[in-house]
Formats: sequence, structure tokens, C-alpha cells
Amino acid sequence: MFYITREVSESLSPLFFLSAAAAGSLPLAKTNQLARSYNHIARFYDALARLVFGNRLRAPQLHLLAFIPAGARLLILGGGTGWILEAIAAVHATGLQITYVDASDKMVALARQRPAGGNTVTFVTADAATAPLLADYDIVLTPFLLDNLTTAQVAQLVAHIHPTLTRDALWLNCDFCNTRSPGGKLLLRTMYVFFRALCGISARSLPDMDACFANAGFTTAYRAGFSNGFIQAAVYKCADAV
Repeated sequence: MFYITREVSESLSPLFFLSAAAAGSLPLAKTNQLARSYNHIARFYDALARLVFGNRLRAPQLHLLAFIPAGARLLILGGGTGWILEAIAAVHATGLQITYVDASDKMVALARQRPAGGNTVTFVTADAATAPLLADYDIVLTPFLLDNLTTAQVAQLVAHIHPTLTRDALWLNCDFCNTRSPGGKLLLRTMYVFFRALCGISARSLPDMDACFANAGFTTAYRAGFSNGFIQAAVYKCADAV
């Protein structure tokens, strides 16, 4: 396994983040608050997820790995503790160039310990909406990231990532869905109360992800439902990134 580490949040000038905030992304103070908050729960985040959801959060992510072609340049945003790197290596033992972005340095530290086969992994500690990135990504993966954001913030994130993609790139997204089920509605409300209190996220409800991608020129190429429609795996196709 090849690791390339860039501690972007520490090495870049504060002016970079201030200019990004002025452009409309998350304020620097909010970004730092989110990073610190997720630092507090990093070591037990996976255990907490399993306690509440079992394997229901992992199933849609594993389902989408079939859309990653051999030799792809892959951008993972909000990758958390990095278990997905092991899963990707089980499908592609080598040949991928992966940029792994998370705002929490504790999450990134855990992700570095994951085996990723012979794939090259570049770790970036930064907010996804402001992270300086390479170009020509073939695949973007956002595993349960966008539900942390408001619709406006998702639109800003998509606008930031869009110019870095190749033509016909795919954006693989796993996230929760609004549901008519009383139990699902209660669980969503409880989740937002919990993460607003513990991690300081801005969102109070699920953003309109489909609209954000459609407005940026993406088309929905694939969608699959899980857990009776409470969770979905979606593939958005970019037709005009380059």
C-alpha cells in the first residue's frame, strides 16, 4: 500500500480558507467546530453506527463499488474512519489513485491505518467544500456526507468539485432519504438533534440532493433503495466537467 499524506488544514494559509468562506462555503469557525466535534467521536463512530444501524450503512456503499473502474482516479469526501479503503482494495487490489478527504484529523489518522492494497492514497485533512484538489477525477464517493449539509451547502460543494472531474465522471452518493414511515421520520429527527448538539452541523433536515446535482448539469444514472427506502445509493453522471 502506498500512502501520500498532506495535512492541508495545517499547511495552507488562513487566507485560503477565509477566501473560500467569503465565496459562500462553510465559515472557517464552523468548519473547525465540525472537525473538533467529529474528533471527539472518531474512535467510537463505527461502533455507534453499528449499534444504531447494524450493517445497513455499509451495504449501499459496498453496492456502489461496482461503479469504480480499474485504474480510476477516485475522490472520497467525508470518508470517516476509512473502512471503505479496505473494501475498495478487495475489489481493486491495485491501480487506483485515491484522494481521501475528511475534516477531522482523528478520522484521517484512523483511515491511515487501514490496508488499501497497492492503491495510492493521498490523505487530505480539510473541509470538503474548500479542500484544494487535483484534477481529472473519474469517480467521487460521498458516503453519508451530504446529510450534514443544507441544500445551499450541498450546491456549493458540488460547484467546488465539478471543475475537478473528467467528462462522464460519476458521483457515487450514499445517504438517507425522507420516508413516510413514522419510525423513519422519528429516527431522522433524532439523528439531526443528536448531530446538531454533538457536532454542530448546520442542517436541520435532509437537503435536496437531486436538485443540487441536476442544477449542476448531472443526470441520475442509477438509484437503488435500501432499508425500505430509508437509505439510497445513487449514481450521478457528469457530462460537462471538462
